Amino acid sequence: MFKSLFIIVLLLSCFQLHSQEFDTIDAKVKNYPDFSSIEALSFRIKKDFKKKEDRIRAAFIWLTATIEYKRTLDDLFASNPSLIHYTEKGKNDQINKHDLKQMRKAFASKKGVCKEYSLLLDFLYKDFGLQSRIIYGVTKTDIKDLEGKSLVKNHTWNAVELGGEWHLMDPTWASGQFNQDSRKFVKKYTEHFYFTAPEAFVKDHFPSEPIWQLLDQPVKLSTFFSAPIFFPDYFQNRLKLAPETKGTIVLTEKNKSFIKFTQLADKKEVYYKIEGDKQIRKMYFRKKNNAYVSKIKFRKRLGAQRYLTIFVENKAVLNFKLKQQTTNPMGS
Repeated sequence: MFKSLFIIVLLLSCFQLHSQEFDTIDAKVKNYPDFSSIEALSFRIKKDFKKKEDRIRAAFIWLTATIEYKRTLDDLFASNPSLIHYTEKGKNDQINKHDLKQMRKAFASKKGVCKEYSLLLDFLYKDFGLQSRIIYGVTKTDIKDLEGKSLVKNHTWNAVELGGEWHLMDPTWASGQFNQDSRKFVKKYTEHFYFTAPEAFVKDHFPSEPIWQLLDQPVKLSTFFSAPIFFPDYFQNRLKLAPETKGTIVLTEKNKSFIKFTQLADKKEVYYKIEGDKQIRKMYFRKKNNAYVSKIKFRKRLGAQRYLTIFVENKAVLNFKLKQQTTNPMGS
């Protein structure tokens, strides 16, 4: 008992110390002056921080705090570059030259989209002497994405090697989120997308190369798209949705269904709200076969496609589609 308590206290102490180190690094980097070039920024970070992990953090925080997610007018009206090449090496050289130009332009304007975020971070990490990689893939951000119709690589993020292990991060999503209602990017830092655990990262990031899931058993694309939308606070509250619970909840003829978890947020109230319904309902769970099951109910038949959001206290953690169960009028 004493040994277990000692380990818990030690882990909490390490976590608190780690957070304090981050606070010091973050505060210092956010007070940096403007730099004439990305090389000047890299030199300053290397001068201020000697540890690899501190440099990784410093570059990430500078990027998320400084770069604004936005296309310039020149970018919007620019045509795609015509690459003329005779060898694969020639093709790659031209792509790298174009990427370098875009990266420097983003650094100067302090504006860019996901590709520029990834290019800037990748440049800094490689300049620090680190193994770094830009990852291309598909993301899932909205409930309509559960249909899985868009398989075009629509996003980039990063991976960096530290201590013999690769770590995933998304500087674009960490710097803010796109508001679907206002159609604008809202700048707000989210820690969840820095050194994210692979099993959490794959909930909304699906790389074109399965190896970059960093999982022993990679998730299939069909599984990725059939799962619900996971918000960062889902992971902060240490919830665990039962694997068999899909992103589309089918309501029975009596307008009810069940949601199952294998782990709940400790001592926190859980609620759900259905789109179009003003009432927020508390979820009550009963334990059954090592799982926690809660019934949801809708007071009327779904006239149109609706969705359901689950909250832990006042934070959204999960988003589901609702679908009315179809019946065969001729019987079966």
